[in-house]
Amino acid sequence: RMPDIYMQDGDYLFVPPANNLVELKGAIKRPYTYEIKQGETVKDLINFAGGFTTNAFVDILTLKRIDYNTIKVYDIHKKHLNSHELQNGDEVIINQISSRLSNVVTVQGSIGVQGDYEYVKGERVLNLLERAKCIDERTFLEKLYIIRLNQDQTRTHISISLDSIILNPKHKDNIILNEYDIVRVLSIDDFDDNFFVYANGAVRKEGEFYFGDGMTLQDLLIQAGGLTQKAEGSRVEVSRIMEYDIKTNRLKPKRTIIKSVKIDEDLILSMEAKNFKLEPFDQVFVRENPDFESAHNVVLSGEIKYPGVYTLLSKDEKISSLIKRAGGLTDYAYLDGVKMFRKFEAEIKEKEEITIDISDDLKNSIMADPFLSALYEKELRDKDKTSDDKVDNSTIFDEDLKEYVYDMVYLDLRKALSSNGSKHNLVLLENDSIIVPKIMDVVHITGELMNLDGTSISAPYFGARRANYYINNFAGGFTNENKRSGTIVIYPNGITKQTRNFGLFKIYPKVKEGSTIKIVNKAEKVQSEKNPIDWNAAIENTMLKLTAILSLWLLVDRVAPAN
Repeated sequence: RMPDIYMQDGDYLFVPPANNLVELKGAIKRPYTYEIKQGETVKDLINFAGGFTTNAFVDILTLKRIDYNTIKVYDIHKKHLNSHELQNGDEVIINQISSRLSNVVTVQGSIGVQGDYEYVKGERVLNLLERAKCIDERTFLEKLYIIRLNQDQTRTHISISLDSIILNPKHKDNIILNEYDIVRVLSIDDFDDNFFVYANGAVRKEGEFYFGDGMTLQDLLIQAGGLTQKAEGSRVEVSRIMEYDIKTNRLKPKRTIIKSVKIDEDLILSMEAKNFKLEPFDQVFVRENPDFESAHNVVLSGEIKYPGVYTLLSKDEKISSLIKRAGGLTDYAYLDGVKMFRKFEAEIKEKEEITIDISDDLKNSIMADPFLSALYEKELRDKDKTSDDKVDNSTIFDEDLKEYVYDMVYLDLRKALSSNGSKHNLVLLENDSIIVPKIMDVVHITGELMNLDGTSISAPYFGARRANYYINNFAGGFTNENKRSGTIVIYPNGITKQTRNFGLFKIYPKVKEGSTIKIVNKAEKVQSEKNPIDWNAAIENTMLKLTAILSLWLLVDRVAPAN
């Protein structure tokens, strides 16, 4: 035995390459490439690999050996495993036994214990059926089928009378079974139809339900989870498409509404209706009450005694009724500043087509060049994809993918509360929102001003003065750049009024508490000389620029790594 050698600084450890390699494949526990020594046999190789698997065919192994410039195949019999020496490059294959069952007969059907059974030579059909527990009161006795495999691999169907061989085991139909026979046993349940009835409408679980003899309307409604509140005060209709004769187990076509039942206010049916018997394929429709309305909510906020979310009591409840239910307005409510918002379905705009503003001559020149036309079309596709990715966040999207927006609705709350029949006393809709602000005591001036920062200023409210009064006294007056006739006043309730220009004089809008006065400048006029256009030079210049841009784009696209 060689003693242990300790490595020292500067030592080299050389591991030579493996020689005499053989490949072991197939039904072996550790298939692998093994290195063998001179004189080692196939038996040694199998021991290295842990032995055969349970499905290995061990009688004959396959050996593939290189013989000059060809590969030859040899059989290695089990008795020669220990004497057959291996060579470098050999490939040993352990084959698997066939997965096909033998010594088997099969029982199929919906009765008894179906599956594969041991084939017993000389066994007859009745003996196999008794083994598989296939004979009881639910067995179909008129016919039994045997599917037999012939020597030419075709199959023959044999029909026998099961009732005859049960009464007389020596009957000719009690034939001897062959290996691979399939015995098909039927049950009387195989010939039963599954009948259904259907519940639709204002029930908690719509759908089909199994029918059974004696099933009543109440039984079906209970299985459907009962009636919903939408059915209150409505009715139930029973539609029949078939008439069933239980004695003959036959159905006859019939299409009619055979029962209409009123539903009371407390969702109770009459006893007669509850006990009404159904037949196969009856369809029960529970109608919804047309006057039923789910809860519709609106929001009151601001200077309301009891602000919050309120449910509308009727389809035509108005603003005055809701304000009254909310306890009325507080002492600090500013009626001229009330705002109302309502949800509207928005018009879905179609995507704008992407166009490139070039002349027809230039476009034709591009499309005639295969290189440029391909780049041109790809550029259009990329722009179209980019435009698809943009999302307008100012729009609210519902679950049904419709688009909705909240718009302001003009509301004069003072007039709305003065008379129930006032035009301003609007009928409320779901999701309406009314905001009643607190009394305001300032006026806001914004736009192109002469004050220090030139943006905006707020001033005390001095009564029903006009806009120019506040501009002259608090914003330094109008400048030469201001457009006086463009002065507007935005009232707290969102209404806007513009200055009226009568030429020699102007009438500015009156200002209310909390209003905003906006001053705008005159629009600058830009004059430009019209020079004659040299279309040939323009087309040539544009063509050169476009060619350079598209060529550069193609170069970048080719150099860029693939995604």
